[in-house]
Amino acid sequence: MLLIKDTKNRFGLISVLLHWYIALTILFLLMTGTGIHFLPVHGPLRPLRQSLTWWHMSFAVTAFPLVIFRICWRIHYGKPKSHSQHWLLRSIADAVWVLLLIIMAAQIITGPSRQLTRPEDVQWFGISVVHAQQWMAGNWSEFLRRLHFIGAMSIAGLLFLHVGGALKHLLIDRDHVLQRMLWPFAPAAEVTGDATDAKHRVAAPAIV
Repeated sequence: MLLIKDTKNRFGLISVLLHWYIALTILFLLMTGTGIHFLPVHGPLRPLRQSLTWWHMSFAVTAFPLVIFRICWRIHYGKPKSHSQHWLLRSIADAVWVLLLIIMAAQIITGPSRQLTRPEDVQWFGISVVHAQQWMAGNWSEFLRRLHFIGAMSIAGLLFLHVGGALKHLLIDRDHVLQRMLWPFAPAAEVTGDATDAKHRVAAPAIV
């Protein structure tokens, strides 16, 4: 049965699509952002740097509402318990997940803010979505640039841990955790069980 929303132990279609879209977008932003950081501002490589900046900004603006939606979705529905493991590994995995969400939220603030301190418009494929604010111009540009870069490198490190954990589940534990993030389907009996548990939770009287 195709799942649209998450259940207590499986990810639904919305979570799967959001996960992989944002994952691919983050990889693209990391690659283009690294190029922007290390390419010289002046010289023969300036056009390449400007092109990378244009693409980086456009994809970041596209991902902005989806990142916010994903954070709200996860806060509202929680995280399905799709496996069991040692409490220490579970704590590390949960910490990595929470930090990724927090730093992604920070990145969508520091990136546009740094752009406006230059001051330049925040653009989406050549269309100005936030116009330059002269009052924001000042000495914060370099600070925000460094903060944005540190955030990007932190995401890269957390992704390394995240991918390592996924490979552990795939190659060592063989517990189908990765499969559940690729295939948002569940047996009818399992979905029925989730629905029954949810009814019992709603019907259960509150204990003060």
